[in-house]
Amino acid sequence: MKVKSPFPTPCPPEAAFYVYSLVVTPDEPPLYYLVHNWHLYRSADRGDAWREEARSGLPSDAYINSVTIDYQHPETMYAVATQGIYRRQGEGAWELVNTLYARTLAVDLQDSNLLWAGVFWRASDMDAVIVKSWEPLDLGAFQPGAGGDCCYPYGAAYDPNAGLLYVGCAPSRPTGKAMLLRSANADAADSSAIRWEAVTSALPEAAQEVGYTRPLAVDAREPRSLLALASFWEVITCPRYSLLVSHDDGATWETLQLSGLPQAPGQ
Repeated sequence: MKVKSPFPTPCPPEAAFYVYSLVVTPDEPPLYYLVHNWHLYRSADRGDAWREEARSGLPSDAYINSVTIDYQHPETMYAVATQGIYRRQGEGAWELVNTLYARTLAVDLQDSNLLWAGVFWRASDMDAVIVKSWEPLDLGAFQPGAGGDCCYPYGAAYDPNAGLLYVGCAPSRPTGKAMLLRSANADAADSSAIRWEAVTSALPEAAQEVGYTRPLAVDAREPRSLLALASFWEVITCPRYSLLVSHDDGATWETLQLSGLPQAPGQ
């Protein structure tokens, strides 16, 4: 099924590229999976080349929002689609496991039977929703309302090798630039004791323009490796996106070329 780009046709081809979700498996070498324009792709060479995954078992009109894996059993993958939550084993067909209308999904690292779903608030789903208490992280000098360039969080990723938490931000003002924050003590008992530093200056110049930077995944088999999606606008209706990779905790970045992914709207 061809999925039409959500952006106006006068936009350049780069507007078609958007990554909704990215997963790095703990295999050696790892497999990268990403959701691009509601389709699932896989790379076996750390992002140099990609191929689309089979959709066997999914409805022909299914839009995939995100994917995740069971890290204790990496051959088990879950997909969140418009019709519900699907699961597959290895190269097998997808099977529907729940009709919950979710946006994203995570498998508990200790208990593979425990899944966490970020849901749309729809009346028919309310019986399945369990509300837990959450504590907001203090972003210190980057906290919205603190003055200067503030961070409106747009995503997070954790590097278990280095103990680093990354938070991607949208700019706090129209003339601001997207930021990427990093913390080495995000597990501090007191949220106000967490220290943050901006690694924005290391991003490619285009990625710092008005838009956002969203960490997507950490390659646990390659220490200090982080993948992030950056967006910026040439005109307000035409966002452009780049998938970036850093191999040194965000000090320097390069753009993945994404060979094998469709690069034009509607492809």
